[in-house]
Amino acid sequence: MRKKIKAIHVLLLCLTGLLGVLLGIGVALLALNLTTQEKWLTFAGLLCLIVLAALCLALPLLVQYRANILNRIMNENALFGQDVSFDEEEEFLRKHRKEIAPVYALHVKHNGYDELAEKTIQFALTQALEEQISKIASIGYTRNGDFLFIVDKENSFLEAMKTVQNKMLEDTSVPPFTLLLGYSDVGEDILSRAEEALNATLKDSSIRESLSLVRYDKQSEESRAPFQLDQEEEMGRLTYVMDEYVHDEERVALVRPSLYDPLRGDIHGKDLFHRVELYHLRYQLDQRSFEHVFDYLLEHPETRVFVRIGQESLVSAGFLPYLTSKMQEKGLEYKRIVLLINALNAFDTSAKEFARHCKALGFGIGIYEYGGENVLELSKFAPEVMMFKTENTRQGAPKEQLDALLQVARSIGAHIFVQAGRQGDDASYYVREAVPETKQKEEEA
Repeated sequence: MRKKIKAIHVLLLCLTGLLGVLLGIGVALLALNLTTQEKWLTFAGLLCLIVLAALCLALPLLVQYRANILNRIMNENALFGQDVSFDEEEEFLRKHRKEIAPVYALHVKHNGYDELAEKTIQFALTQALEEQISKIASIGYTRNGDFLFIVDKENSFLEAMKTVQNKMLEDTSVPPFTLLLGYSDVGEDILSRAEEALNATLKDSSIRESLSLVRYDKQSEESRAPFQLDQEEEMGRLTYVMDEYVHDEERVALVRPSLYDPLRGDIHGKDLFHRVELYHLRYQLDQRSFEHVFDYLLEHPETRVFVRIGQESLVSAGFLPYLTSKMQEKGLEYKRIVLLINALNAFDTSAKEFARHCKALGFGIGIYEYGGENVLELSKFAPEVMMFKTENTRQGAPKEQLDALLQVARSIGAHIFVQAGRQGDDASYYVREAVPETKQKEEEA
């Protein structure tokens, strides 16, 4: 790319010089024509000026072409830290639109580091892909930071990808990561195959090994037993626990969906939400949670309930009408439910509009899994309640990080809510109600 820019610079210099020469010759010839009657002088002068005019028209086009290349270089430097031979997603799909070829996709999984750590991983991956993969595959990149590949030799590509992974692992400055490959040879066109390959990178990514390959084909897709919430409930593995808290005379409850896994035991909170989101079942889980919330509110008329909802519910046109109609049907006041929005989604335009609408109806609005995102926007969002990232409330986590987050919550007047038994629960606005000694003995008996 830089060689092309250098060539354009040279061409612009030559073109500028040529314009000057043509202008001088044309003017000289037309001037000579005033003292002589030679027609060829007039013709030659006019020809020079015509060529000059054509080159002048071409000059802005060349400058614009140069500017486009410079913009692309700046964009690549921002995204990848260097010039690359990759194609933007639309360009990649357009280039291969007539091919019916298998498509690979690559997704990078990490533990939600800060922007600098994410860039470190991305830059290291980019350099390794440019060195190892660009010679044997056509590479495209998506707006979400994933990569698409069309390859001629599958075995060579997979070996090269292992080399990419090993090269990154050898670099001690690169934070921990996982590379997940997806593959699709199903679909009528390159677009559908690319979408399926990208989806394949997310299937069961919580239990996949690094660089494991998920193949899409109709037979295996039909035979695969999907994760089904109704089946898990029927088996008694998916339950909805109401953790009860108090503040003076105010009583609240937090809905805690919990899934029993034979290998990992009870899965709840962030781990469960991540699993259902992989299967695009978060909206269903939220709906099922509310069915239990409605019954609980009818049984406990003095209690408010906190419900953590996902992005699928936020963007669904049917979620809020469903919620309001159910509450009207059961005669429940909107203020008795506090909707908690994930901090990663809370400051999007759609989420802020959703929160504004909910507040207007009377619902409480809060944030969960907050880790320091968008501090400037937080006061405008004005959450009533704030919960914090699990990583910061686990025992043994750096306390100074949690203290900083607690200070942010205090500064905007939000109620701090840390679940009992976690680091920072002594600062929580809501606490577990003390169990009377006689009742505790009865429960133990």
